[in-house]
Amino acid sequence: TSMTNNPLTFTMDQARTLTASFSAVGANPLDEGLVAYYRFDTNSASVPDDSGNGHTGTLHGATWMPSGITGGAYSFSNDWIIAHDFFPVTGAGDLTVSFWTRLSVADWESDLIGWGKVNGINGMIRIMVTSGSWLPPGGRILVQDGLPGGPQGTSYDVGSSVISDGNWHFITVSCANRMTTIWVDGTAERTFGPFAPIGGSTYPLTFGISPIDTNNYHLKGGSLDEVRIYDRALAMDEVTALYTLASGPTARLAVNGSP
Repeated sequence: TSMTNNPLTFTMDQARTLTASFSAVGANPLDEGLVAYYRFDTNSASVPDDSGNGHTGTLHGATWMPSGITGGAYSFSNDWIIAHDFFPVTGAGDLTVSFWTRLSVADWESDLIGWGKVNGINGMIRIMVTSGSWLPPGGRILVQDGLPGGPQGTSYDVGSSVISDGNWHFITVSCANRMTTIWVDGTAERTFGPFAPIGGSTYPLTFGISPIDTNNYHLKGGSLDEVRIYDRALAMDEVTALYTLASGPTARLAVNGSP
């Protein structure tokens, strides 16, 4: 099957690998509004931001592995990655966070990705995994995008799918018009809100640990790959496209007819 929409040509095949060739950043429609992109494909002393925006992450013990959903990935066990001084999206504007995760343990408030500020005016966004002792069943995606003060903030909800099964799952959290939608493997599961404006200057972008407490809430027994952060809300067909790219049949993208 193939689809053509100049200047991009998408060719679908049965290969389980992803290849891409772009003539320039922004040529791919899925690059629009992309503020950070962490492929996690290289084993290096720091974690590059593949969007070209320079938001490099710092390793704090996370382990690189060569076998992610596409290319490499990072596994976490009481360790984390921080992109210091980087607050991807702040205020009440739209945003999207998408990533692949593989979880084998549903631990109490295991944080996957988050950032923000806590001062009674601005809030934060935390993407977590539930445990069996709170909001059972455990192993579901929990998104907190509110202010402190109530139980886990004033605005939070939980997806319906249990993903702590040792397989890779594609997670998308999109915020549009202050309403948040949780997507699992390309399917929208919950919409809730309104979320509080996200603050900056206190807790930068973190992976594998809570942005509000780096002494607790570690991700234990999990991996992350292909993290994308946008300053806009992705449409349903865009979420589906990202899921299809890595889940197979895999898309081979070419720009301006180039293979």
